[in-house]
Amino acid sequence: MLNSVSSQNINFTDRTFSNIVRMDDFEGEAVEYITKKGKKTVLEIKSEYFRANAKFEEKIRLVKKLFSYGHEHNSKPLPAYKGTLDKNKGYSTETGGYGGGWLLSNINTPLSTTDVHTCGALNLVNDLDEEHLFYHVLDETTPKQIKTFIKENFPRFNKVNIVPGDRFETNNTVNNILSAINEINPMAEKNFYHFSSENPEIVAHKGILSYVEGQKPKEVTFRQVDQYFDPSDYI
Repeated sequence: MLNSVSSQNINFTDRTFSNIVRMDDFEGEAVEYITKKGKKTVLEIKSEYFRANAKFEEKIRLVKKLFSYGHEHNSKPLPAYKGTLDKNKGYSTETGGYGGGWLLSNINTPLSTTDVHTCGALNLVNDLDEEHLFYHVLDETTPKQIKTFIKENFPRFNKVNIVPGDRFETNNTVNNILSAINEINPMAEKNFYHFSSENPEIVAHKGILSYVEGQKPKEVTFRQVDQYFDPSDYI
């Protein structure tokens, strides 16, 4: 559990690390040293040191995973979803970690996806027609293929919402999305989000993105739709 994290500067506050010592402060391996918890050998102290260090490295890894990309574009954390949880009131992409799924509906209909890792989540909004599209962009999809998908399925939009995945490969996916968007409508409003929790279910609803609190990663809230854009069908 992260005790305190600042995503801007990656600062940590945790009592676990307040008493970490330098290993070169100790000599020999059989010598016992007096600690607050009694006598310990150097080997015991070293073992504790490396375990604590491993925990610290894991915290850094987690922060980098959750906030690996979005801040480059002044992103904001996904807020908690406040809309309906009625299964029949919205649509979700198929579970199982598949990229390429997409959904299209009225702007008041919640659309969701999960397992965004090396992929990227793209929400296109047309405020005039009150429609929106939610697309779980597969990481191998090129800018040209993304452009083809948008022009075929949702060419008129005035707002773009993007949330990267939690692995560094998502950088390339998001850059491909931006390249395609800027060719179709460079004047569209762009909003960037980042994860507020690990592997959330992301919801597009009423022009913004949010996440379902307490949802298990392998579940989705709404009716699953088996509908995919296969980039291999397009050069």
